[in-house]
Amino acid sequence: MGMIELFQEQVENNPVVTEEKLKTLTKKTYHSGREIKPGDKILYTFINDPEEKVLTLVQICMDDFDLYVESELSERGGFPVVMTKK
Repeated sequence: MGMIELFQEQVENNPVVTEEKLKTLTKKTYHSGREIKPGDKILYTFINDPEEKVLTLVQICMDDFDLYVESELSERGGFPVVMTKK
């Protein structure tokens, strides 16, 4: 499954960030460090760190899809799980 398919539900349903919404966010950057800006859609995923055996909930955007690969944990269904590309 590709990243678009993995996040299809969020891409279709998550609201677009507005100037007003941006002012209320406590964290104004994505996991990659890229700034969140008006017009973005914030997507939520778990980052799988197999070495640490931990899942961390993070915010990503479609522009950062090339930084991640789908984790085998996503195949179980439910919430998207990705890993950073090595």
